[in-house]
Amino acid sequence: MTIPIGVNDMKKMLGIFGIIAVVACAPAHAGSTVVYGKVTGVKPVYTNVVNQTPQQVCKQVQVPVYGQSQGTNNGNAILGAIIGGVIGNQFGSGSGKQAATGIGAAIGAVKGSQTGQSKEIVGYQMVNQCHTEYTSSTKSIVNEYDVTYNVNGTLITMRVNKAVGNNMYVGKQQKFRINYQMIN
Repeated sequence: MTIPIGVNDMKKMLGIFGIIAVVACAPAHAGSTVVYGKVTGVKPVYTNVVNQTPQQVCKQVQVPVYGQSQGTNNGNAILGAIIGGVIGNQFGSGSGKQAATGIGAAIGAVKGSQTGQSKEIVGYQMVNQCHTEYTSSTKSIVNEYDVTYNVNGTLITMRVNKAVGNNMYVGKQQKFRINYQMIN
């Protein structure tokens, strides 16, 4: 089923599309203007800063001094000689076997006599031990300012950096450039 469109209907549709095209293609208007305002308030904005200071802390402490006990263990030396001789007897043949047995017995006797020795505390000495400790201190510093302006009866508050805020005072006249864009 088709709906017949008359000439008048066509003209109306073309007229509507034409208006839409003109409005859609119309450029936006942009500009800027200069206005004056008066400072009505200056409020500092504080930031906490933590500073850590290192400090060397030392103290005298007593530490043990170790030494070898000087006693020999004859029982272990004899047992070491016997075991070393038996092991040495397993090597060589003839006079080489006798030499290996003698060397094994000698090594066993030396090692056996050392088994009873141990390290023991023979005294104490004072030693300086140091480490680093940190002390923290917190202080509040002014980092920025909230400045309130009265511009043509409208109060505007802006946050500014410290350099700008240091030069602000209540009653100061300030010039503003306001940028705007009008959109259709």
